Amino acid sequence: QWVLRVAYTLPIISGFVKEIDLTRFARSMSLLLTSGITITYALELARDVVARSDVARAIDYAREMVLAGKDLTDAFKERRFIFSIIMIKILEAGEKTGTLEKSMQDISEYLDYQVSKKLKTLTTLLEPIMLVLVGLLVGGMMLAIIAPIYGLIGQVSKR
Repeated sequence: QWVLRVAYTLPIISGFVKEIDLTRFARSMSLLLTSGITITYALELARDVVARSDVARAIDYAREMVLAGKDLTDAFKERRFIFSIIMIKILEAGEKTGTLEKSMQDISEYLDYQVSKKLKTLTTLLEPIMLVLVGLLVGGMMLAIIAPIYGLIGQVSKR
């Protein structure tokens, strides 16, 4: 568990985990609201699908604000460092039109697309780096094996 917490603080990984958490949160909210569960209970259940504690705290805060009678978007606006502006705007439109579950589905599809695009870019960037690392490892192993052989041949030829 502590290993995951340390991994979540790494710069590149923390951004991915946050976006994946928001995607899972939006998809869960969409499914829960579509099935007829109240928004406060849906927020309580959807909080359990996220991995990062700051996202979970923001969802708890949103639930408390909704219980106090405020809009969900008002709570998300106060936690702007967690929830993106586009997510807030789509939710605001969904709340005004009464299609919050459809808005959550749209958000999850958008965030899923963003995450998959970033992961594809990252893997494309990692391929040449991994190739160079493997080449250096193989070259180092070859030198570690061949250098002593050359040393022995040099000692034999002196005699």
